[in-house]
Amino acid sequence: SLPAMAPDDPAEMDALLAACAARVDGSTTAMQPHKASSSVMVRRPAHGPAVVLKQRGPREARRERLVLELSRLVIGANVPVAPCIVLESRAIAGLPKTRKLCITVELLQPVEPASATAPGPLALLARRLANSWGCADLGTAYLCSPQGRRSMAKFTPKKQFQCGKDWSDEDFATVLAHLEVQSFERLWLVHVLTMQEDAGAPNLLLRLTKDGTAFELVLTDTCDCFPGERRFDYLSDSGSSSS
Repeated sequence: SLPAMAPDDPAEMDALLAACAARVDGSTTAMQPHKASSSVMVRRPAHGPAVVLKQRGPREARRERLVLELSRLVIGANVPVAPCIVLESRAIAGLPKTRKLCITVELLQPVEPASATAPGPLALLARRLANSWGCADLGTAYLCSPQGRRSMAKFTPKKQFQCGKDWSDEDFATVLAHLEVQSFERLWLVHVLTMQEDAGAPNLLLRLTKDGTAFELVLTDTCDCFPGERRFDYLSDSGSSSS
């Protein structure tokens, strides 16, 4: 059987993600946060943590994995990036056919991680914050607040991705007041080093610290990073008329 808690060792983590992706004894559910997102599925093995399966092209998948490896190299333990591995689509059973050659397997990031050592003072808030998957991101936390619903109504998430029905402006303010400073600093370092283009609030997952006294930020969907073809053209003088 697979362990209930994710290991700290990177090699063990990679092995666990591969094992969870291969298991077909649980459930696999499609989830589509918004129309522009890639095809995403959640696989919940009968035993072990849930993983998120995302269809990617080879370049996107390699970039996503490279962000994690670079974060581990620079920061070491407790990186602010969701652990992921890259597998060939055909290597994973029980998934719909796709033209995408790769799948990234990412550890699902619940607001209340299994590694939490105590409920802590923010446990009730975290449960109201969590969506039907047990997860939450900074963007949704605002969009589901009364102020967010009024000011950005057309961006209100689908019901399954919303916070609890009693989610309030005061709750969102409490989340902001309890963001862990070191988590934000680590996240900013990764953002700068990997040239993230899509590190907005919807890609900043919220997770309670182990002692339950603050919220950590965890970056997901990191494939839009590093200079690539047709990107950062303004840094090149190839189109300049100056000699």
